[in-house]
Amino acid sequence: MGRSWRNLEIRPVVVRYTCLCSSHERGPMKLLSQIDEIPPARTLAIATLQWFIILMPSALIYGMMIAPMLYADPALQMQVIQAVFVVSGIFQILQVFIGHRLPIGVGPTAIIIIGVGAGLAYTTNAIFTAMAICGLAICGLAAVKAHHFLKKIFTFNIIVTVLLMGCFAVTPMILGLIIPKSAAANPTDYLAFAILFTLFILGLSGFLKGMAKQLLLPLAMILGVVLYVVIFPFHVPAISSAPFGLFTGIIPTGFDFSLPLLVAFLFCFFTVLVIDFSAVESMELSLKPEGMDRRFRSGMAITGLSSVAAGLLGTIGCANSNFSMNVVLASRQASRYPLAIAGILFVIIGFSPVIVSTLMAIPTIVIACLFIYLLGGMFAATLSLAKERSGGIGYNSGLVIGIALIFATLIAFLPVTTKTLMNTQIEPVLANSFIVGIFSALVIEHLFFRGQAEQEIHREEEMETVEEDTRVQHGNGPL
Repeated sequence: MGRSWRNLEIRPVVVRYTCLCSSHERGPMKLLSQIDEIPPARTLAIATLQWFIILMPSALIYGMMIAPMLYADPALQMQVIQAVFVVSGIFQILQVFIGHRLPIGVGPTAIIIIGVGAGLAYTTNAIFTAMAICGLAICGLAAVKAHHFLKKIFTFNIIVTVLLMGCFAVTPMILGLIIPKSAAANPTDYLAFAILFTLFILGLSGFLKGMAKQLLLPLAMILGVVLYVVIFPFHVPAISSAPFGLFTGIIPTGFDFSLPLLVAFLFCFFTVLVIDFSAVESMELSLKPEGMDRRFRSGMAITGLSSVAAGLLGTIGCANSNFSMNVVLASRQASRYPLAIAGILFVIIGFSPVIVSTLMAIPTIVIACLFIYLLGGMFAATLSLAKERSGGIGYNSGLVIGIALIFATLIAFLPVTTKTLMNTQIEPVLANSFIVGIFSALVIEHLFFRGQAEQEIHREEEMETVEEDTRVQHGNGPL
């Protein structure tokens, strides 16, 4: 099989993140269909519908988050969401047939939204140029198998910082979705609705079990719309009557290279890489598919290509979804082919302005509540990494993570008037919460606490060796 991907140096952190994002026990389980098996027509249709209902809300939520950040024109916002569905659908199909070939859902991720938020001071051409370059970088790492060296820079503390920063850096954008721009609207009512409805989603998450829990987002979306219409004045926006439409209006008009923006995106895309690792790892732990090294590298290349395509089309790229293993466990359907059909449905939606404009009628505050819930899940999984780490998070590690998060939060809430007073050469970097936060973490980790960072790498490698030896001694063989 060649050099197994599980020997990569970054795997110790990935395994921990996987176990928290996909809560399941290792061991054999009885499946109704295997990875490479095409189920009977009725079973295939049901599984396709399940995947579609689960993946569609996430694509819509992230699309509706990103579209207003890029354009004020509703027509262009609709085209951004169209492109999100098309790119997600096409690369879902590619992952199923030539990528990792596993039952893993594909869609946008909050981490890439962080990169876009970091580039709001730049042109859209600069944003999508940086995105396309980062996509090519991921493809290059997959091709030359050079990605293992990243752990030397991105230690456990840096990864935790990046993941937690993804929860905080977008809070100003979320506030923009919650508080209406109308002067006649009472912000108190909308804030109270956002808090109470988000808590309701959390309670509903604890109440639902099995496959029903995987349908939480669409259920919460429907309930949120109903509650909003009952409580607040609701005016149905204009719905497009066009059954078919392209999204040529958002295609970048040229390349615009910006080094600070590229640096911010590179940090974001490394986190995307970690998320991709964890999704593939979750499948290996339970399904034990053959040829994991090739699956991993092929999937990584497709993820990179999705960002290249997104950069050329003017939208955001995709990543593997960590909750996919939960869906497989709940439905007991491990076939990858329903995801390909779901990808086709995504493409159909993306080329249909009437469907997309109808989905855009969902109140933005409902989207904000669902997004807060998704970020809360990412925050919980990241914090729980400390339980799996040998020795937990010590004082110095807490300083690395805490100081970086504080800096990033301060920058994220800088008043607009303060930013306008900054030097135009410095403002894009100093007023970028993600760049400031990651730079601070890297300086503290590798300059001030350099010895500790190096010791951490050695501990992770020794722990992996001990785990492998223990499994061999118990007759389980390597994972």
